[in-house]
Amino acid sequence: IGFLQNAAGVGLMSTQLLLYPYLTQRLGFLYCFIGGCILSLTVTLPFPFYSLMADPDEFGAWRYVPLAMMMLLGQAAAGFCFPTMFVWINRSLEGKDKGTWNG
Repeated sequence: IGFLQNAAGVGLMSTQLLLYPYLTQRLGFLYCFIGGCILSLTVTLPFPFYSLMADPDEFGAWRYVPLAMMMLLGQAAAGFCFPTMFVWINRSLEGKDKGTWNG
């Protein structure tokens, strides 16, 4: 389980440090949000099929590879969606409202 969570952390950190700033500047927030949603759906919808590799006798440690990739890409997708929503919320608010909404 720890290995899978580390894969998710690598996906999120690499997205936030390398991809998100560059792509939002180049493509804009809307396209990054749409891309994150599409990526999230792409890795989440086939989740039931990942169980086809659940047999440890047949697949050994390789059975964790699809789950690790799902975690890595799923967190990368979340790294595009959530910060973009926060930017849109902050841009839509004025003055003291930002402190009310952001805590």
